Amino acid sequence: ALSDIDIKTYRATVGYLTQETMMFNMSIRDNIAFIKAGASESEIIAAAKKAQADEFIIHQKDGYNTRMGDRGTNVSGGQRQRVALARTFLQNPKILLLDEATSALDFQIEKEIMNTVFKDAREQSKIVLVATHRLVTVAGADQILFVHQGEVVERGTHKELMAMGGLYRDLFHFQTQAEGIDAEEDTRKIA
Repeated sequence: ALSDIDIKTYRATVGYLTQETMMFNMSIRDNIAFIKAGASESEIIAAAKKAQADEFIIHQKDGYNTRMGDRGTNVSGGQRQRVALARTFLQNPKILLLDEATSALDFQIEKEIMNTVFKDAREQSKIVLVATHRLVTVAGADQILFVHQGEVVERGTHKELMAMGGLYRDLFHFQTQAEGIDAEEDTRKIA
């Protein structure tokens, strides 16, 4: 039963990141390190780089010492999501749940982050579950479950689902055209 699981073990094993991230009125460094007491500077920076956050952080007036403000109001939504992703990379959970966690990011940054997420999962035998409306987010996943009207209607890799010619392919093409993305070129690099 879930009640038998030690809370510290659970928190070390499972990471959960949503579209709305919890940020505190402290420095960017402290917001990243919040998940791991005693994290070294090099660990924090490495996590920020994986989350594509280091570049925007170092351009802040006070760099990693920049205060994020109440609920992260001193940075943009995409920057908050990247700081939250850095926190998750620092945590390094065995099971990672992402619920629209990259929704405020542009396609290129999202693609690079998700490539890192999926690569880490494969290399470290992790489980990553991603819930998203943007199909480019999951194009690099090992298994995609396409849900329509509450039921799984298609299942497979991105390439398999595209070859099926069903709802997934139609929505994927619609979304990428709407965002001005060269879907074929970009997904060859992802999938």
